[in-house]
Amino acid sequence: MAHTLLAIVGLFAAVSLIVLGRDLRRMQYTIYGLVIVALTGWYWFS
Repeated sequence: MAHTLLAIVGLFAAVSLIVLGRDLRRMQYTIYGLVIVALTGWYWFS
């Protein structure tokens, strides 16, 4: 389950970097959001 979650987060991160790559400020917030989601998912599924 954890591997699936990591794959989803990684895919979302890759898409976000491609779409928001030109907007550094928005990308920074996106990365923060991904970290929070990853930590929350790890906490619940661990």
